[in-house]
Amino acid sequence: MPAFGSITPRTRCSGSRRCMWGNNFPIEKLWTDLRTLLSTWQNVPAGRSAEEIADVFGATANRVYRLC
Repeated sequence: MPAFGSITPRTRCSGSRRCMWGNNFPIEKLWTDLRTLLSTWQNVPAGRSAEEIADVFGATANRVYRLC
């Protein structure tokens, strides 16, 4: 599994507007399933603001890749 403890310092240093979530699925099926992976990631942003969570889990990617 990823080193989840390394995520918070990165978002503090760079800001949530410069961070986005990604994964290597289906390669990660070698050690986990998608449900476990997603439920684990949902617990990572505890203590972060709603705006920071939205940035990391979608808003940054939408802005960078002009998806919306």
